[in-house]
Amino acid sequence: MDTKLIVDPRIRDGLSHLVRALEVAGGDKFIVSILLVSADGEHLSCFVGPSLPEAFCTAIEGEKIGPSAGSCGTAAYLGHAIYVHDIARDPLWDGYRDLALPYGLRSCWSTPILDGGGEVVATFAIYHRRASSPSTDEVEAIGHAAKALLPLIEAQAKRPRRPRRPAARAPVPEPRAEPESPSRR
Repeated sequence: MDTKLIVDPRIRDGLSHLVRALEVAGGDKFIVSILLVSADGEHLSCFVGPSLPEAFCTAIEGEKIGPSAGSCGTAAYLGHAIYVHDIARDPLWDGYRDLALPYGLRSCWSTPILDGGGEVVATFAIYHRRASSPSTDEVEAIGHAAKALLPLIEAQAKRPRRPRRPAARAPVPEPRAEPESPSRR
C-alpha cells in the first residue's frame, strides 16, 4: 500500500515559518516538528521541522506508529500526549535513541493532532537539548498549539492521495512515411 501523501508546498512553507517563529519566540531553547500520518494510517512522515537535523528526519521517515515508537509514534498510536523527560533512558526510545542523541535531542514532548472525527492526522512535537518535563502551563500551551494547527493540517490531509501510475503501455510508434512503391522508383 502507498504510504506517501501529496504535500502542498504552500501549506508546508507556511507551517515551517510558523514553527520557526515559535522556536524563536521560545529563545531557540527548543525544536518543533510536525509529522503527518501516512496515507495508510500506519506510518509517520516528517512534514515540518525547520530546525530538526535533516539526517534525523531522514532516519525516522516512514517509521511505523506503535506502542513503543518514540514520542511521536507512540502519541499517534495511543491518541494522547507523550512527554518523554529523558530520551537516553526512556524505553519508548529504545529503537530510536541512537538516532536522536547524536544530534543533542534529549527530551521530546509529542501531542497528537486529531481531526474532527477523533482520528490522529499528525503529531506536534517539541524537542529539548536537555532532559526536561513540561510545566502545567507548557502542557496547556502545547495543547492550544496543536488545536490551532489543525485547520492547516486538515487542509493538507484533504489533498488527494498520490495517484497510482497507470499500467505500462507499449510506446506509440513514430509516424513513418509510406514505403515507396516499386512504381515510384
